[in-house]
Amino acid sequence: MRLASLSVHRATTRTRVSRAKLRRNALKRKLQSLLKLKKQPTGAHGVAGEVRLKLFGEGVDALAKHKSFKTKGSDLTLTLKKIRSDNKGGAIARFAEVSGRGSAEKLRGTVLCVPRDALPSLDDGEYYFMDLIGLAVFTDAGDAVGRTVDVQNFGATDIIEIAKDPVPAKGMKTFMVPMTKDAVIEWDAEKLVIAANFVDE
Repeated sequence: MRLASLSVHRATTRTRVSRAKLRRNALKRKLQSLLKLKKQPTGAHGVAGEVRLKLFGEGVDALAKHKSFKTKGSDLTLTLKKIRSDNKGGAIARFAEVSGRGSAEKLRGTVLCVPRDALPSLDDGEYYFMDLIGLAVFTDAGDAVGRTVDVQNFGATDIIEIAKDPVPAKGMKTFMVPMTKDAVIEWDAEKLVIAANFVDE
């Protein structure tokens, strides 16, 4: 699960979305608790150790519900002291363990995580992005296609990126499928089934 950015970038909870709401406004139902530091030079904010975050989903209020975050790949835990909107769609946060601008800059690229049991329960048809990544993908005809490697959202609906298996010698190694009822027939903890006509040959 991922978090935000330095400016901080992509979320640790990896995002919750209601399938029923996708047709209306998917972003309104997204929750983030996972943020990844943005790879931008303006990551730190000021000289006191504040970190600029780029948020996806419900934003500052959703993030503020989590008081501590694990850092992926290390034993460091960051304790959230305060967070506020930057009035540009992102946020500015202060962590107890980050004492100055130098410390904030060192967090660039760090992925912050929250435990799964700290996330809200899901309603029927809802999912966290992280639950979709790594699933084996089949068509509704039963043909193996590959495996999900990412989930994106460019404003209209969630888009699943699927890595082809076997990997083609030429051409695109992945393709995208919208997370809509027409394209994604069903999914569970092991696999995701897509309509055969959405497979990119």
